[in-house]
Amino acid sequence: MAEKILVVNASRQEGSAAVDAFAFMKEKIEEKDMIVDICALGKEDIAGCIGCGKCIRRRVCIIPDAVNQCNACMWDGLLVLFDVLYDQPDEQAVRFSKRLFYSHSESWHYVPAACIGNARFGQVKDACRQIEDLFALTDMTLIARPYGTSMQNKDDMLILLDHFLQSVSCMHDKKPGVEIPHLDGFVR
Repeated sequence: MAEKILVVNASRQEGSAAVDAFAFMKEKIEEKDMIVDICALGKEDIAGCIGCGKCIRRRVCIIPDAVNQCNACMWDGLLVLFDVLYDQPDEQAVRFSKRLFYSHSESWHYVPAACIGNARFGQVKDACRQIEDLFALTDMTLIARPYGTSMQNKDDMLILLDHFLQSVSCMHDKKPGVEIPHLDGFVR
């Protein structure tokens, strides 16, 4: 069975450099005979977590949006593309990631993850680190990236993709089974 990669395009801009990065990555992933599933957030406003805790029992968030669609399947890898605004990741990418991992964190354990920031001005490094911190909190396999990876430097992006795809291939069928006990009333 082929590996499945979820690519989240959290860029709000149509025709931006993130779209070019997305097309570039999709082509490279498909060259390795992996399945690419796309979650393009676009201009959809992703709500933040309201802390209701209902996702603990239901395994899905009560807010009906793209987060629940991405939790409906098991993935072998996760790539997140986002815009960097004033040296910070766009809040849409942060809110999406927080709700995605909180509402169904056990399915993301050990899954290789990487992120690519797109900035016209400013630092990409600190913005990527904030998204990578969310990966680390979920016990995902964090892919080492070149300093400040962005679409502006395709060589760095090729290195990141190569490391990511190798990790996905190595981790496929080797992910440990995570048994989550049903704890009624359990609060994380």
